[in-house]
Amino acid sequence: MDFKNKYLYRNESSVSSKIENESYILNLKTNEYLKLNQTASFIWGLLESKNIYSSIVEECKSRFKGFDESGLQQFLDAAISKGIIVIDEN
Repeated sequence: MDFKNKYLYRNESSVSSKIENESYILNLKTNEYLKLNQTASFIWGLLESKNIYSSIVEECKSRFKGFDESGLQQFLDAAISKGIIVIDEN
């Protein structure tokens, strides 16, 4: 999916938790979940409020040396398909 110029935010039905040093996001309505790595946990934090994709990319590039945008896209695709993250087209 092309995320350029798209705003993203957390689905209000999704919650995150840390269990034995691992982070997870759960959609309480669908019981779908994702296990997060360090980068995905950082992105989840950025989505506490609505955020434009280009800003997320820039934040990740400044935080993680050698950041690969394809990993961000894979995480967003998975999270959107599970209803954990929402796209606002406006």
